[in-house]
Amino acid sequence: MGNEEFWEYRITRDRIELKEPIIECDMKGVCLVHEPVEEEVIRVLNREGEDGWELVELAYHQGELVCIWKKPKEVII
Repeated sequence: MGNEEFWEYRITRDRIELKEPIIECDMKGVCLVHEPVEEEVIRVLNREGEDGWELVELAYHQGELVCIWKKPKEVII
């Protein structure tokens, strides 16, 4: 068990302001509406980054910015 790194994960959901909504639909009829205000997204990224969290994935879903974060887990040996 040399230099193994363990991760702690968390999911956050933040209601964010939108610009003029954009609606996109594919050939199957699946539609997406999105256009978050950039400053709102940056605010969330900076808030979590200040606490040591690294962004793994983000999505916009039903008015919320949904983010998955990770940071190294402190392992006490």
